[in-house]
Amino acid sequence: IALLQEPYHLKNYLGLGKVKGNLLVGINRGKPRAAIYIVPSIDFILLSQFCDKDTVVIKITYDFEGNKKELLICSAYFEGKENISPPNQKVVELINFGQKIGLPVLVGCDANAHNIVWGSSDCNKRGDDLLNFIYGSRMVILNKGNKPTFEVKNRKEVLDITFCSANIEKDMMDWKVVDECSYSDHKFICFKIKGCKNDSVNFKNPRKTDWIKFKDKVGETFISGGNLVIESTTQLEEAVDEFNSKLFHCFDYACPQTTNGVRSGTPWWNRHLENLRKKMRKLWNKRFKQWDIFKVARKEYQKAIKKAEYEAWIKECEEAKSIKDTARIHRILSKNKDIQVNSLIRTDGTFAVDEKDILVNLLDAHFPGGNFDVSLDYTDQKVSVDSNFEKELFSCKSVLWGIQTFDPYKSAGCDGLFPAMLQNSNSVVVEMLVEIIRASYRFGYIPTSWRKVKIKFIPKMGRVSYDTAKDFRAINLTSIILKLMEKIVDRYLKKFICDVHPIQKEQHAYQTGKSTDSALHQIANIIEKSIDFGEVALAAFMDIEGAFDSTSFDTIINALKLINIDGGIIRWVESMLRNRILSASLNSIEVKIQPGQGTPQGGVLSPTLWLLIKDSLIILIKRMLIDIIGFADDFCAIVKGFDVGTVYDIMQNVFKLVEQWCCSVGLKINPTKTQLVLFTRRYRVSGIKPLTLFNIQVETVEEAKFLGVIFDRKLDYNKHIDCRINKALMIFNQCRSAFGKTWGLKPKYISWIYNMVVIPILFYGIILWWHRLEIQSVRSKLDKIQRLGLLCISGAMSTTSTKAMEVTLGMLPIALRGKAEAQSVACRLYYLNLWGDNFYGNLSGHSRIIKDIFNKLPIVKAPSDFITRVIDWDINFETIINSRDEVFDLINMQVDTEEYIDIYTDGSLTNYGAGFGVFSDKLGLKISISLGKFVGIFQAEVTAIYYAMSICLERGIREKSIRVFSDSQAALKAIEKYETRSKLVLECKSTINELGLNNCIRLIWIPGHSGFSGNEIADELARKASECSLLGPEPGLPLSFGMVRSWFKQKANSENVNNWLNLEGCAHSKIFIGNKFKEIPRFMWKLGKDKLRIAIAVITGHCKLKKHLFNMGLENDTICRSCELDEETPYHLVGLCPSFANLRYNIFGQFLLNEEQIRQAKIKDILDFIHKTGREII
Repeated sequence: IALLQEPYHLKNYLGLGKVKGNLLVGINRGKPRAAIYIVPSIDFILLSQFCDKDTVVIKITYDFEGNKKELLICSAYFEGKENISPPNQKVVELINFGQKIGLPVLVGCDANAHNIVWGSSDCNKRGDDLLNFIYGSRMVILNKGNKPTFEVKNRKEVLDITFCSANIEKDMMDWKVVDECSYSDHKFICFKIKGCKNDSVNFKNPRKTDWIKFKDKVGETFISGGNLVIESTTQLEEAVDEFNSKLFHCFDYACPQTTNGVRSGTPWWNRHLENLRKKMRKLWNKRFKQWDIFKVARKEYQKAIKKAEYEAWIKECEEAKSIKDTARIHRILSKNKDIQVNSLIRTDGTFAVDEKDILVNLLDAHFPGGNFDVSLDYTDQKVSVDSNFEKELFSCKSVLWGIQTFDPYKSAGCDGLFPAMLQNSNSVVVEMLVEIIRASYRFGYIPTSWRKVKIKFIPKMGRVSYDTAKDFRAINLTSIILKLMEKIVDRYLKKFICDVHPIQKEQHAYQTGKSTDSALHQIANIIEKSIDFGEVALAAFMDIEGAFDSTSFDTIINALKLINIDGGIIRWVESMLRNRILSASLNSIEVKIQPGQGTPQGGVLSPTLWLLIKDSLIILIKRMLIDIIGFADDFCAIVKGFDVGTVYDIMQNVFKLVEQWCCSVGLKINPTKTQLVLFTRRYRVSGIKPLTLFNIQVETVEEAKFLGVIFDRKLDYNKHIDCRINKALMIFNQCRSAFGKTWGLKPKYISWIYNMVVIPILFYGIILWWHRLEIQSVRSKLDKIQRLGLLCISGAMSTTSTKAMEVTLGMLPIALRGKAEAQSVACRLYYLNLWGDNFYGNLSGHSRIIKDIFNKLPIVKAPSDFITRVIDWDINFETIINSRDEVFDLINMQVDTEEYIDIYTDGSLTNYGAGFGVFSDKLGLKISISLGKFVGIFQAEVTAIYYAMSICLERGIREKSIRVFSDSQAALKAIEKYETRSKLVLECKSTINELGLNNCIRLIWIPGHSGFSGNEIADELARKASECSLLGPEPGLPLSFGMVRSWFKQKANSENVNNWLNLEGCAHSKIFIGNKFKEIPRFMWKLGKDKLRIAIAVITGHCKLKKHLFNMGLENDTICRSCELDEETPYHLVGLCPSFANLRYNIFGQFLLNEEQIRQAKIKDILDFIHKTGREII
C-alpha cells in the first residue's frame, strides 16, 4: 500500500494510472493532491464520504492470527497556508468516525507543519495545532528520530507525519525514513502492519487453454450420453453435478494454472535508463557537496523515463497490424477511470462502510422486495412420461445452435462453465446436455447450480459521484446452460407470438428488424404530419421505472397465460424466476438474496417477457385513438388536434390511464423525468396548462431527449446536432494519444477509428435530421469533424484544403455521406414494412427522403431480398470448407460412381450483368442462365446452388450422395448458418433440406481456376450467361440490400466528383489528381504515415516549398531555390524546373511535363521523383 501526496498530474492524467493495481483518488475531476495505491490481493473499500482532493480514505480487511481485522487508512495533504490549521476537516471526521464505530485509524500525510515532537528543527503554530489535535484525539505519532523527510539544497526538515490510533501502535513495525533517492523532494517512509500480507492468487485463464488437449480429454471422459435416464429431480441434480465435474476435470487438465501477483519490471526499461539511475544514485550520496549536479542528474533521469515510456507507447501504436489491435488501443484510451464499489449512502442519510452493509444496500435497492433468508432446499419430484413437445423444442440441433451463438469466453455464472468448454466438446457431451435440459423442462425444475446468479455492480458512466446504490448497474451472470435454455425458449416464444399473438407494431425494442431508427422515424412522422395539417402535437416522453427489476412474478405469468402458450413453458419460466438465488460479493464477504419480483437484468428471456407486459399499456392507450410509440421501458404518447386546450385535456386523461396501468402491474413512472413538448409552427400559442402525473406537476418544455435524440418544438434538431458533434469530438480526442503527425497508428487504422467509432456517434438519428445537411451552417459545423479526421489520418499541414484531402483519400464529404446513410436507413425500413404509408412525405420533413429515392432510383421500389432475421437449425446437409490440399484429396478420392452425383456451380459478374452456370456430367446438366444487371456475385453463386438442388428435386433423386462443388466460400457459409436475412438464401436452404431428407448432400468448397475440369466448365457457362441479356423484366432477382446501399454510395461519389470538377479553387490539386479518382485513393491507403504526408503535400501544394511558405508569411519571395526562374511549387518542381530535367527524363521519359502529362503520371513515380530531388517537402 502506498500513501501518496501531490502525485504527478498533467492534463487530467495521473502519472501512476498504468500500474497494475488500484490507484485511488478522492475526486473524479480536477487535480488531486492525495492518492492511495493498493495491490489487487488486499481487500479494501473506498470510503467516499471522507474523500476530497486532499484526502483519500480506505478500509482494509486482513488476517491477523486467524482473525479478520479492519483498519482505516488515510492519505492526506495539509495545505501549508498559515491561516489554515491542520488537519483538514475530512481527517477530523474520519478520526471521529473511527472512534465512534471502534475501528483504528492510520494517517500518512504531508503535514507542512513543524514540531520538535516528530523531529522538526523548530515549532510553528501549524505544528502546535496539529500536535494538540493528535493528542486530543488519542492518536499516536509513529515518526522516530529526526531524519528529514523533506530535503532540498538549502533546507532539510521533517514535514511528513504518520500517526495512528493508540490501540494499534504495537502493530505498526519498522517505521523508518528510507535513505534512498525518491526522485522527489520528499523521501520514502516505510513501515509494516503486523499480519497484513500481500499474497498471490492462483487462477486459470480460459484463454490459455490448450483446446486440442481438452478435446482429447473430453473424448476419454465422456463415452456415452444418449442413454442417460433422469426420472426425478434428485437424479437431475446428480446428473448436473456429474456433467459439471467431468467437464471441469477436462478443463483443469488442459488449462495451466496462473499466479496473479504484482508484475515486476516494465516493458520500456532499457540499459540507458539503468546507467542514468546508477549515476543519479552515486550523486545522491554526494548531494550535500554537489547538489546542483545531483539535481541535474535527477532531472535527466526523470526526463529519460518519460521519454522511454512515451516512445514505448508510440511503438505500441505503430506496431498495430490489424483492426483488432486498433480496437484494443481504442478500448484502452476510451476506458473510464476505474470505479470501485465504495461506501454508500443509506436511505436514512448515513453511510454504509461495512462490506455486508454495502452489499445489502445495493441488493435491496436493485432487487426490492427480496428475501435475504435464502434456502436451496428442494423436494424430490418424479415424472414417468416424456412429452414429444420437449423433444422437438430441445433437440441436439437446437442445443448446438444455442451453444454456437455464444461468445466463446462469455463471463461464466456461479457454476464456472463458459461457452468455449461446450463449443469444444463432442457429440456425447451435447447428447448428455440435451437429456439434462429436457429433464429440467419436464419437471419445471431449475437445478441448484443453475439457480445461483452472480451479481456484478457496474458503475454508470458520467456520474459526478458514486455514493448511492443507483449509481451502479446490477448485471446478472447466470449459468451458461440456463442461458442456453432461455435462448431456445425465447426463440420458440417469439415465433409463437409472431404466429398467434403478435406484439403491437408500436413496440420497437427487442424485435428483429426494428430498432431506435424505426421508433424515431415513427415519432417524427406522426409529428410532421400533424404540423403539415395545421395541428399541434403534444408529446409526452415517459420512462417506466425499474421495468425489469420491479415487475411482479404474477404479472409476468399472467401475461404468458393470456397468449395461451404451452403450460410447460409457463411452469419452467415461473420456476426460473422464483427460484433464483442472487449472490453478490465484496472482498471476501458474500451476501445472498432471493428476489421477490422482476426478471434478470441481461437475461435472454427478460426482453420478450417485458414486451408481453408492456403490450397491455399500448393497447389501452390505442383504444383512446392516441398515438403511442414504445421502446423497452421508454414510451412516447402523442395527442394531436387543432385546439391546444383540448389536446392538454386529452393528455391528462392519458396520464390517468397510465397511472391505472402502473397500479395494476405494480410499476411506476417517475413524473420528474416525464417531459411534455408541444410541437407547432404557430407563433402565438395559448391554452398551455400544467398536467399532473401521480399528483406531481409536469410542465411543458422547449425540448426533450428521447432514445438519444433531442426533439425541440420546431424539429430543427440544432441542439441534437451540437450534442452529437461534441460527443464525437470527445471520443476522437480520447484516441488522440494513439497517433500524431509523424508517429503512431498507421493511416488506415486511424481511418478505422474515425469511420467505425466517430462517424456512427455523429450520425446517430441521421434519418431524422438528414435534411438539415442542406443548410450551410450545419454543414460547416460537421465539416470541422471531417477536417479533424482528415488531418489526423493524413498528417497534412493545417492549411491543407479539406476538399483536396477528401478527394485524395477517397472520403466522401460529411453531407453526402450523411445523406447516403439516411437513404440506406430509409430503404431498410421500407423493405421491412416499417416506413409506414408516407411514401411522399411533406416538403420539409425527414420523410421526403423516400420520395427522393423513388424519383432518382425507381428500381429501388422492386421487391427486395432483405428480410427480418430467420433462425432455422434444421440442417439436412453438410458443408465442407477445407484447405486446398484436402480439397484435392477429396475430389480425387475413389467413389462409387453409381451412388455419387457431382454437381459444379458457379456465378459470374461482368459489366453486362450477372449470370450462373451449372454442370453435372452424371445428370447431363450444362446450364447457363443470365440474371440481369441488378444482381450481385453473391446472389449469382447462391442461385446456382439453388437451381441445381431444384433440378434434383424435380427429377425425384433419392438414396444418392450428392456433392455440390462451389468456389464461393461466402455462399456456402451463408447457407450453412442457422440465421439468415436473405430470402434467396432461405429458399435455397429450404430446398437443400427437402432434398436432404432422402439423400446425403455435401456442399464442398473448391478453389476457383485451379484446373478442376468441372469447375472450369461451370465457370465458362456462368461467364457466357453474364454477357447475355436477361429474358424478361429487370430485376431478375429480388434486390440485394447490399447492392442498394452501394448504389447510394456510388451516387454520392458521382456527385462528389462533379462538385470537385466544378469547384473554384484547388487548381494545384486538380493538376495532379486529374481523373484518377479511384487510382489515387487506392494507392494512398497503401502508404505509410511519412509517405502519405509527402504525397498529400505534393498533390495539394501545402508543403515547405517557397510559394506556400510565402503565402504563410514565412518567406520573403516565391522564387525557386534551384533554378531561380519561376515560383517554387510542387508543379514547378515535378514538371518544369530545368535543374531536374535529366532526373525527369529518367523517370517520366520527358525533359518537361505539361499539366496533362502530370495528370497522366503515376503518383508513385511523382513521389519517387520528389525523393530523388532531395528537396524537403514536409
